[in-house]
Amino acid sequence: MPLPQTSVLGSLRRWSTGRRRTPMTGLILVLVALISGVAAQAALAAPEITKVTPKEGPAAGGTEVTIKGGVFENVKSVYFGKTAAIKYTVSSYSQIIAEAPTHADGTVDITVETREGTSEETTADHYTFTGALPKAPENVTLPVITPEKPTENAVESATAGTWKNLPSTYKYQWQHCRESCEEIKGATNSTYSPPYKYVGQTLKVSVIAENVSGPSKPALSAATKTVASNGVVEHPTGFKGLMSIAPGPEEHLWFSSTTGSVSGLGQMTTAGTILHEYTLSEQDFPEAIAEGADHNMWFTEWNKSKIGRITPSGTITEYALPEGREPFDIVKGPDGNMWFTEQGQGTSWGKIGKITTAGVITEYALPEVANEPVPVDITAGPEESLWFTLAYRLTGGAAKIDKITTAGAITEYKLPKCVEYDEDPYGITEGPDGNLWYTQVTCDKIGKMTPAGVFTEYKAGPEEPREITAGSDGDLWYTAWGNDSSHVIKMTTAGVISTEYALQQNNGAAGITAGPDKKIWAVDGSEVVTIEP
Repeated sequence: MPLPQTSVLGSLRRWSTGRRRTPMTGLILVLVALISGVAAQAALAAPEITKVTPKEGPAAGGTEVTIKGGVFENVKSVYFGKTAAIKYTVSSYSQIIAEAPTHADGTVDITVETREGTSEETTADHYTFTGALPKAPENVTLPVITPEKPTENAVESATAGTWKNLPSTYKYQWQHCRESCEEIKGATNSTYSPPYKYVGQTLKVSVIAENVSGPSKPALSAATKTVASNGVVEHPTGFKGLMSIAPGPEEHLWFSSTTGSVSGLGQMTTAGTILHEYTLSEQDFPEAIAEGADHNMWFTEWNKSKIGRITPSGTITEYALPEGREPFDIVKGPDGNMWFTEQGQGTSWGKIGKITTAGVITEYALPEVANEPVPVDITAGPEESLWFTLAYRLTGGAAKIDKITTAGAITEYKLPKCVEYDEDPYGITEGPDGNLWYTQVTCDKIGKMTPAGVFTEYKAGPEEPREITAGSDGDLWYTAWGNDSSHVIKMTTAGVISTEYALQQNNGAAGITAGPDKKIWAVDGSEVVTIEP
């Protein structure tokens, strides 16, 4: 066993004291020191097992085993043969407490792996598994779904049932049933919220239990009562990629559609009847639509740098912006003009635009042009002004809520900083409390800002929030989507989420508005959705 490195170097220093050193002597000293140091470090590096207690346990696993030895530093894993311990705790430099896994009967070596290496296999590390492995799980009582009477978009929970033979995991699969049952794709958790399309059908859940011997046969719950509606109604349209929706003349709703191949506008009644669908030029990308003071509908054409106007009878007029402007959101201002955001590209970064009902366009430059400003949504709000969300393509600019007066004067309010991400503000609306409410996509937050610039932010819910509107019920409503699901969510002015509505299409819920019938209207994929407040 080599001496510790400090002892070797100390002896060398004593040996050399008072002696005349030659070049060869110095070289020998260096070599001896290096070799001794490496040997000492190697001797200290590898973990070593000297004893395990107890030496045996049942094949079913779960036995607490004390492992004694040394150099138990930076431990990465503990193995029983080729199977990892269920868990382990490093008690000290010389002791580990490990829980034996399930394993076939027989004797194996316990090994400890550290950052520096793995312990050598010796008879001192032997551990013996005894008895037979448990059989595959067998069901005793069936899974149960509660509540027995499900409601559209409300959470249903399933128990695993009871089992024998030590199951370690459970796999769930929900089914919807009418005359026969079919599996619901992706519904593999112990909870599930049935969407609108399963109203009038029943639900079941199948559970498979599994242990080291394999999976069980499926255990199928009894069927629930039929799924009841919670007020969500979905109306199919002839378009895909619906983006925006707004109330218009004659108490109709108008919506815009943006896809890579077909762009268009639609008009429908509050009963959900599609009156007209107008196809625009390919890739016009109409992003937003709003009613003007002239009782026509005005819309942005993001990809064609145009502002469009459509009469209730379907006559379309377009007004060109300078090339590269990319108009996005649009709203009627307190001055009777239409105000819109321009996102811009290249040397033409974001601006705020105004167009009169006669088609006269005025543009207002934004501060911090060098940071490439990107205004997103805009709303008419307090102080007879327009308010909009603002991000920057370059990191030099902090995201903001900006106010612009009808004379074009701009005031900026810096958003609170996200902990993990850059701010990404999106939708904005004036709330029923007279404050500005906005969405933070990457932060998953809903924000409130007073007209004086005081911010409060709230957790948004299960998905990324997008557009937001004030409902006739005095609450805020917003769309949210991400991870292949879409929701409409209701939040009080105290920042409390009161209801979440899962949508059928799961295809990117976007625009949302309060309709002339006081219902909430939203768009999701190819469908227009209505919800009773």
